[in-house]
Amino acid sequence: MALDYGLDNQLKELTEISAEHLDWFMQLTKRILFVGEHAEGQNFSRPQSYTAWYEEAKESSEIDEDLLLSLNTRYERLVNLSDKLINNHLKFKKPSDYQDYDELTRFFEGFMDTLRRVEKEMILDKNGIDPDTGLRKKSVLKKELDREMQRLARQGKPFSLALIRLDHYDEIAKHEGEHLPEYLKHIAELIKKSMRSFDDAYKMNDGEFILSLKQADVTGGVRALERLKELLQGYSYSFKSKELESKKASLSCCVAEPLPNDNLDNLLANMRNDLDTTDKNEDAVLEYYELSPLQRYIKTH
Repeated sequence: MALDYGLDNQLKELTEISAEHLDWFMQLTKRILFVGEHAEGQNFSRPQSYTAWYEEAKESSEIDEDLLLSLNTRYERLVNLSDKLINNHLKFKKPSDYQDYDELTRFFEGFMDTLRRVEKEMILDKNGIDPDTGLRKKSVLKKELDREMQRLARQGKPFSLALIRLDHYDEIAKHEGEHLPEYLKHIAELIKKSMRSFDDAYKMNDGEFILSLKQADVTGGVRALERLKELLQGYSYSFKSKELESKKASLSCCVAEPLPNDNLDNLLANMRNDLDTTDKNEDAVLEYYELSPLQRYIKTH
């Protein structure tokens, strides 16, 4: 695999930022905790590497906007408190209180932890992995499904697609708020357990997931979804919001076995339409067969 020099350089930048700020923090804490000859000559000028990197990162759009904002918020808090402690040190010539030192340490640890998360997300993003769920990202779906269609055309080996939609997603998203990612991660873990090691799952938008089940016809696809439903019942999830106390995690699915020369965009659009329009109970699995653009058959279980 060819080296990605752009990513490699970005990771080196983050490593340098981390190292420089760790050295700065060590020098800073020595200075504010000790007064006297042992403290003289210590350098606590803040590195400028982060500020320059952050300005570039804002423009690149390669890092999740919320994560980048969280990182910068933590950095600004660290800067404000460190400036305060330095000024107090220079003015009063006495060690900082333990409470101030403890607060500074927590801010620094928060900044470094978030910096490491940014680094992890950059690596995962380059490999098409959603960092919150560990599933494949929407951005790599088309390329990888096109590869499966080519394999189907060459070798005749079937594969099935499963469209999974979380029931009551809009309501859950409204009430769970900041806890919504926990719910999505819970579902993602169950999806992983329901699949074989060579299958793929993709996190889409608005509570939707797509599974690519290799060498599996539509019957095999239904079996995978039945396993997922059993896992969902066995690993119950408790919503954080009081408005959702009576709700149980549930999902609805549609499974299809593509045929050679199928248009995958149309196939997925039809599967979504089936889930939107078919009268069904929650936890339903719809079998969808794309026989031709005009001949379609839906069977509800």
